Amino acid sequence: MGLKILHFADLHLGRKFSGYGEASEALSEARYEAVEQLVKLATEKNCDAIVIAGDLFDRLNINKSDVQRAITPLNNFEGPVLLLPGNHDYMGESGNLWSYVRDVKDENVILLDEKEPYDLSEYDLNAVFYPAPCHTKLSSTHQIGWVNDTEKNSESLHIGIAHGSVTGVAPDFNDEHFPMTRSELDAAGVNLWLLGHIHVPWPANPGPTDSILYSGTPEPDTANTPHKGTALLIELDENGNRSVEKLSTGRYYFETWDISVSDKSDLKKLKQKSENEENRNLVCRLNLTGVLAPEDYEFWVNEIEPSIKNNFLFLRINDEELRKQITKEEIANRFAEDSFPVKLLSELLDEDDQDALQIAFDELEEAKDEN
Repeated sequence: MGLKILHFADLHLGRKFSGYGEASEALSEARYEAVEQLVKLATEKNCDAIVIAGDLFDRLNINKSDVQRAITPLNNFEGPVLLLPGNHDYMGESGNLWSYVRDVKDENVILLDEKEPYDLSEYDLNAVFYPAPCHTKLSSTHQIGWVNDTEKNSESLHIGIAHGSVTGVAPDFNDEHFPMTRSELDAAGVNLWLLGHIHVPWPANPGPTDSILYSGTPEPDTANTPHKGTALLIELDENGNRSVEKLSTGRYYFETWDISVSDKSDLKKLKQKSENEENRNLVCRLNLTGVLAPEDYEFWVNEIEPSIKNNFLFLRINDEELRKQITKEEIANRFAEDSFPVKLLSELLDEDDQDALQIAFDELEEAKDEN
């Protein structure tokens, strides 16, 4: 008997998304809607089980009504849902999160709060799961050692579930996110490891020989997750042979646009790019660089910038490196005739040393303002 699993992690329900203006509520709401869609997807794909590899919730203090909203769709799934505490929603003594979860969940939602095998034979599934729950937010020690020490029968599928960093895969500069190595995972004696913690899928294109899988987050949350939301559909036969399909699951997504402009035509191209209908679901950081003629700079300030803002779910513009071209007219307007600033800047302008010209212009402007 084989097994089909929908694997996801790191939804971080309850995250506030402060700093995103009117988009904050939409970004938070999308995460709860994602739970419903993921359960629907698991049902459509005829999955036997759902695995949530940590950080379903963003923190330990969440209203019970929000916990109810998160767990209800999981209760409605016909098979088992295996729910692992991660490092944000760790199984600790503070907060009411997990007592609320226990209050509202049905029997099919299995809370993986102990380091012990979970045999799913009662669901007519020939599979045993080996969880490594987090009991603190940070730890320099992983929780998977017990799996290697546990005797396993040869008849069942054996699947590990953990949350944390894998050396060489997930950055963990201080080794404080339950660091594991691939050799430690490989030595555990399971067919497959389903992991959470990093918000991007790894491997990027998982295949049938990959036995360590990060699902990524189903609903992206920063520009560091440059994808449109992912979950993994994993199918194993009775011998442990598997196929893995990466599913696109998100509603909103994040991107950083690094764009250099030099004239009005470049600005018009930027405006045209912003008008793509998909940008309605995009949180975009626009880093704009370049040097514009004075009339083109005014075109940016007065026409293009105001017109593109409403084309995105949220747009943050960084145009500190976008400069207005310094001309003789600009110099004459800012400084007294025949003054030292005019002579210096005019010399630099004639030499066409734009960097030195800009530095000198900015410093002279600053000195003038101070006086």
